[in-house]
Amino acid sequence: MVIQHRARAPKILSSWVFLNKKDAKWVDKVRDKHKTLGSICSKIAQGLVSGCDGAFYVYHSGKVISSKLTGKKHEIEPDLIHTLLKGSVHV
Repeated sequence: MVIQHRARAPKILSSWVFLNKKDAKWVDKVRDKHKTLGSICSKIAQGLVSGCDGAFYVYHSGKVISSKLTGKKHEIEPDLIHTLLKGSVHV
């Protein structure tokens, strides 16, 4: 089975995009009808803000999750936990 992808040179200084035909058609429709974030914002000063980092930043070992907020260990399915980077810590 051969899967073909389209490659487009960036219109402005940005990354190349490689998509299959179906996805390329969808992306073209979205780009033709909607403004880019860069065209409506001059500066994005803040990223993700949770309002309660203690609830979202947890430490895990397998299924056991340690929470600074509760001070307890919780058992949560690993598929529900995702890595999240915090700019003031990781960047």
